[in-house]
Amino acid sequence: MKKNDFLTFLFSFMPGCGHMYLGAMKKGTTLLTSFWAVIFVASWLNLGFLFFLLPVLWFYSFFDAMNLRLCHYEYIRQVDNQFGRQLSQLLVGEWKPQMRRRHVLVGTGCILLGLYLTFANVISPYLYEFPLPEWVYGTIRRLPTLVLAIVIIVLGIRLIRKKETKAEDLADFTEYKGEDHDESN
Repeated sequence: MKKNDFLTFLFSFMPGCGHMYLGAMKKGTTLLTSFWAVIFVASWLNLGFLFFLLPVLWFYSFFDAMNLRLCHYEYIRQVDNQFGRQLSQLLVGEWKPQMRRRHVLVGTGCILLGLYLTFANVISPYLYEFPLPEWVYGTIRRLPTLVLAIVIIVLGIRLIRKKETKAEDLADFTEYKGEDHDESN
């Protein structure tokens, strides 16, 4: 049964609701939950920088629902089932090998997030009770930005060095010319 285009348009304004109206319940529920989870976590932990994810989720959800309205219902069900399988594989077991490969990066991210939360919510409110010069307060307030800048610079250096080692590996490359290749040609 063809769904009403106007109702699809209206429901698409809330992330995930347009998908659910079209019959893609798994994808719709995931988008709706993700949208509100970002709002909850960002508000609860005082992480305002997470709010940049909201427009991304909203635009993706809106335009994906508007594109899905043009598809046949069987295709929508097939896409939704495939999405559900991929999501369950990610949640059940495929994240473990990814975590083993990137455990240092994830651990570093957790430490930096913990340090930021400690600074922003515990240390920063008490800073103004001590009589210090204003430039000290400014420096301390900019400390998370400084740490992030240093992390980005170090990451850039590591990426450049990794690329340089790849170029060295290619210098030893010998082209395979096949088994029947005659040296005299």
